[in-house]
Amino acid sequence: WLKAEVLFQHWKNQSSGRNYRPTESFEARHLINRFTQTNPDGTLFRPVPLGGFMDVRNSFAEGNYGRAQIRADRKLGKFFQLNGIAGAEFKDVTTTLSANRFYGYDNRFAVSLPVDLSSQFRINPNNSLSAIPSGIDHDGMVDRFYSYFGNISLSYDNRLVFTASARRDASNLFGVETNQRAVPLWSSGLSWIISEEGFYNSSLLPFLRLRSTYGYNGNVDRTMSAFTTANYFVTEGFAINPGERYAIIRNPPNRNLRWEKISTVNLGLDMGMKNDLLDVGFEYYIKEGVDLIGDFPVAPSTGFNTIRGNFADTRTKGWDLTLQSRPVKGKVSWDINLFFSRAREEVVNYEAPTQIVNLLSSFGVTPYPGKPLFSVFSMRSGGLDPDTGNPIGYLNGEPSTNFVGIRLQTLPEDLIFHGSARPQTFGALRNTVHIGNFNLSANISFRLDYYFRRQSVNYTDLFAGRISHKDYSQRWTQPGDEQFTSIPSMPATNNNFRQFIHTYSETLVERADHIRLQDIRAGYSLSRSSNPWLPFRSAELYTYINNIGILWKKTQFDVDPDFQNIPPPRSIALGLRIDF
Repeated sequence: WLKAEVLFQHWKNQSSGRNYRPTESFEARHLINRFTQTNPDGTLFRPVPLGGFMDVRNSFAEGNYGRAQIRADRKLGKFFQLNGIAGAEFKDVTTTLSANRFYGYDNRFAVSLPVDLSSQFRINPNNSLSAIPSGIDHDGMVDRFYSYFGNISLSYDNRLVFTASARRDASNLFGVETNQRAVPLWSSGLSWIISEEGFYNSSLLPFLRLRSTYGYNGNVDRTMSAFTTANYFVTEGFAINPGERYAIIRNPPNRNLRWEKISTVNLGLDMGMKNDLLDVGFEYYIKEGVDLIGDFPVAPSTGFNTIRGNFADTRTKGWDLTLQSRPVKGKVSWDINLFFSRAREEVVNYEAPTQIVNLLSSFGVTPYPGKPLFSVFSMRSGGLDPDTGNPIGYLNGEPSTNFVGIRLQTLPEDLIFHGSARPQTFGALRNTVHIGNFNLSANISFRLDYYFRRQSVNYTDLFAGRISHKDYSQRWTQPGDEQFTSIPSMPATNNNFRQFIHTYSETLVERADHIRLQDIRAGYSLSRSSNPWLPFRSAELYTYINNIGILWKKTQFDVDPDFQNIPPPRSIALGLRIDF
């Protein structure tokens, strides 16, 4: 009933890759054109030579894993059963990577041309200075980890099951004292199979179980450390002394850096009806994140604009419902699978002050107490000026076209909060029909109760020579257009503050709710049990179509709420699987 074992694994992995972009590719043409210079006599000088370019990457990884553990499996008396493990494990992984780029590369003859990677050139179309991307990269990482762990399960008469687990993980990324580097993580649970009790005699629900768990788990952000860390670089053409090595501090010392911890309470109910007519699984959970990593602004005189540390706490409540049913059995069968989930998250605490540009920007996550971690905010809109077509915002509660004042004086509490940027209700419904050897299934997914910011014309891009948005054709051009459009007029000169008011206007925020036909799968199976002449045990010929399209969406605009720029590609696969 008691076993001890020691496990060890050593592995090596080496890979190489070549990514060739020929002259005809967009990447090659775009890079050549951007760096092309016009000489005073009208001739062209090409710092990036005509031809393709090829990137080469080589990586090497080596790892050692070890585990020593004891297993227990014993019956205690007539009704109790004990199972458990305890032990320790370690990991030591080293990875290295190097990359290079060859310009003017001709794949037919395997030749390339030298380029000047040190000098800076004027690039098109904005005439700014830039060096040719070298494509050279060197990287490496050493990851060491050790942990003590234990897990125990004690069951009584196959009706009551108690579980408990604990582990102690340690990392020298944390703290400057030994006791700060480790974190105790644990969980416990209790399961009661009510249908095994003597008083239970329901024939409609032959299986019924209640269960609950509570515990903590932890997380490590490997980009951070309690110690000062830096990245090394080599100076390029813009430096006084090219080729000199210099360092940029990656993060300052933080002796109080701690593990992120998440506590989870989970309550579950499982029940099954007779003849597989319906199986139900229901979960209710509460998660609380403690000491989560966030960014905190500091005085620039320190050498940093922000530091990362344990500045945030969150809370998430939700439930999951799964239904499985087989209403039709036999040569013709029908399976139904439904997954339905509801989750609401909230930032409980965030010590850093919040600026509106961070709340409005669609890049990254800016926590704001009392709101979801991923939120959609917008600027209040007063429509368009009937005389000029300028966007109208609000300053001190009054309609205004003082774009600078609106941008600089609007506070986070002045913004409109629409809701979560991630679906708070989501799920999928899959139906599968089997007719003899043929099977057909279709999956419909749904994502509800969330918002997205619709893209629109950006006049700053237009003035910089970049293609913008088709909303340009819907812009205000004459008095009266403000009755039919919310797209501002084309300004005489670029005005970033004016563009800011339009880009983050409430008129561009839409509900993202939609239902999507996710995939369809069809297959035909053969087995030796019904076809003895087959040289293999079983085989299936199948086809699969993914990302078919949206069946319904809340917004009236011709845009995919989850993929505004590039819609997900529709893929079709045909396959044959053989089991010998």
